[in-house]
Amino acid sequence: VAFPFPHSLLQFFLPFRIIWRSVCEMLSRWDGEGRNLVPVSVNVSMTDIEAIDVARVLGDLLDRFSIDARLLQVEITESAIAHNMDVVEETIRDLHARGIAVLMDDFGSAYSSLNMLKDINVDAIKLDMKFVDLNADNAAKGLKIIESVIDMAYQLRLSIIAEGAQTADHSGL
Repeated sequence: VAFPFPHSLLQFFLPFRIIWRSVCEMLSRWDGEGRNLVPVSVNVSMTDIEAIDVARVLGDLLDRFSIDARLLQVEITESAIAHNMDVVEETIRDLHARGIAVLMDDFGSAYSSLNMLKDINVDAIKLDMKFVDLNADNAAKGLKIIESVIDMAYQLRLSIIAEGAQTADHSGL
């Protein structure tokens, strides 16, 4: 769903559309080179969702560059989803209809995460990087929370990604 938006503000969306296009061009080029392709995620903001038909724009880019939709994933922040769930839910349905997976970014950074998970049909959650930022004072409790979130994601058949996991210790969590 695209909402009427002042034309002068559309310039702010150009960088995101350039990034989306660049990602699609890169995937197309790599495919032409015979590389083994893996899905690439692009960020979509609430402002994008309110200003343009994100699913149509991304679908058009996939068509233009002959890219399998499974190779493009969309990340929408948890706070954006909380901002206007009805509009985001419609966008997610439209993205899914085009075969594009949707990830809830920064999971655990807003207050309504669990409630949103029951109402929003995302394909994966990305744990906020604060989850892996453990120290001696919070490690025991933090690990239990991470284990619980992983178990919940498994039960909901959602993939899970830990943002900020950069060391061997982090990957062992």
